Amino acid sequence: MVQDFSFCGFNIVNSDALKHYFSGPVKQSRLNLEEEKIRYEEALGNAEFRKLQDGYERVPEIQKPFYSMQFAFLVARKESEKRERAELRAKLAEKTESLTAKERNDFQRLKAKEEERRQKGKKKARRKQSQKKTGRKKRG
Repeated sequence: MVQDFSFCGFNIVNSDALKHYFSGPVKQSRLNLEEEKIRYEEALGNAEFRKLQDGYERVPEIQKPFYSMQFAFLVARKESEKRERAELRAKLAEKTESLTAKERNDFQRLKAKEEERRQKGKKKARRKQSQKKTGRKKRG
């Protein structure tokens, strides 16, 4: 409530009293940030972590605990997104792995046929190129 009024420009409570009252949570938020620094940096990347850490230093002392909580929520969301992507990759790997032996053999056979067609096409293109260079015409 005090925060809402202060954003509107009303000073209900003396700011020195607020700083004194919030000094404990501010110190705790700073300690939490320092303790979790390595995990946060891994989750967000070095550049984004530095940007958010600089933002933490710029906010008023009274708002630091709130900033710290938002920082933690952001990291949790990023980690959740990473986990979801990893789960998706795992599901795709399981699906690929679950091919039966017959399906694998069919797949290998189709890949071999495709490679054979590609080699024949290359051979034909080389033959055509060779005939153009020598000036000979193919007899029909």
